[in-house]
Amino acid sequence: PRTDGVEKVTGAARFTADALGWRLRYVLPWFWLSADYVRGAWIYGYPLSGFPWAHLSATQVEHPLIRQLAAIGGIDFIGLWLFGINLTILAILEAPRTRRPLLGLAALLLPALIWGAVWRQVVHTKTAAARTIRLGIIQGNLSQDIKNQLNNRNHYMLDIQRRLSAKLAAEKPDLILWSEVTYPVALARDNPRLRAADLGYTEEAPAPAVSLVGATVFWQEVQGVCTQSSDCARGSSCRDGRCQGYAIHNSMLAFDAQMGLLGRTDKHHLVPFGEYVPGLVVMDALGIRQLVPVAGRMRPAATIAPVRTPVAVIGGLICYEGVFPGIPLRLRRAGAELLVNPTNDTWYGRTSGPWQHLAFYRFRAVEAGLSVARAANSGISGWFDPRGDSHDLTDLDVEAAFVSTVPLPVIDTPWVLSAGALRPLILLTAPALFIFAGLRRRRGVSGPCEEAA
Repeated sequence: PRTDGVEKVTGAARFTADALGWRLRYVLPWFWLSADYVRGAWIYGYPLSGFPWAHLSATQVEHPLIRQLAAIGGIDFIGLWLFGINLTILAILEAPRTRRPLLGLAALLLPALIWGAVWRQVVHTKTAAARTIRLGIIQGNLSQDIKNQLNNRNHYMLDIQRRLSAKLAAEKPDLILWSEVTYPVALARDNPRLRAADLGYTEEAPAPAVSLVGATVFWQEVQGVCTQSSDCARGSSCRDGRCQGYAIHNSMLAFDAQMGLLGRTDKHHLVPFGEYVPGLVVMDALGIRQLVPVAGRMRPAATIAPVRTPVAVIGGLICYEGVFPGIPLRLRRAGAELLVNPTNDTWYGRTSGPWQHLAFYRFRAVEAGLSVARAANSGISGWFDPRGDSHDLTDLDVEAAFVSTVPLPVIDTPWVLSAGALRPLILLTAPALFIFAGLRRRRGVSGPCEEAA
């Protein structure tokens, strides 16, 4: 059965088709793509920070040629292309002896395949000539249950992470990447003092040129007025008429070989009730915020920018931020030469979730024209080249630590050069048609409505 949301989208498309005198099949795809964006980016994205898994383009993520269309117009362009293909197939089935639908199918299919083949070769040539780095990736397979036990996690997590770091450091990589929040102790945001030994490095296994560490960082901030500490949120105290407490970021910190801080990436998209509380005033009144006190203290990133390191300019995509195309695009246009994704997919267990999450990074690599590396706590870790081809992918629920040779081409895709301009053009078509149809209906000008197949 159709959901209410699908019925509303179909109803708006039918109204538009009726007013314009078009077949519904030629109007509905635009509405579907726009609704998919609203659902994925705004309903599941910004207010609730959910997971827009169901985008139509995901059906083509494994196709080596068709996924190259993302380099032109992102995933929405692939979705529009798929609608076009299916419409021409429907026309062929309805009129098998008519040549026009066959020509339409060829006009859609052949250029896409030719583009895919040619673009893959262009990217291959640039990738083969690009400089490379030796990148170490750690998949600690840390138990989520023990991570949540504050009394036990420090010893448990650090024992595993340090051992794996030492193993990789002995192989002399250029960079070592930890997964999301795998350093168990909160670090001062502006002065995160770490020693090489804290990350498992030794004289026999010295720190690489760059270490990327997933951690929580904190700082003090004023959080409201008060007359006594009970007026303040949990964890804050009343001092000089002000509630003073700590705030935190979910961050990726970049350290050099001497453990000097090179820079920091903070998570922009926060998880509701886990990292932030929607409607905080209402939640406070109901006492719900007290159930997740940390969520009331997590802050989103103030800026989205890559970190400059001795080995590369690195853009960080923490947790599931690579699901949303806008952040990787901003990082690429700000000079990123490599995208990395420290994440923790342990929550999904052995479901389709880790694989669905992984699939988005194929598209991000193709769109941005960059290699994308992932360190996932329990898998799936590995990396994608700018063609979206996968390398060194790990299994789920295993401990892994390996060094990969990752190329660093910076490829000017049409998506990057246009700042993703084709996407809003696609997504705004439905609202424009709807408004135009409404104006025609108000003026009493409309054509006959043709039934959709």
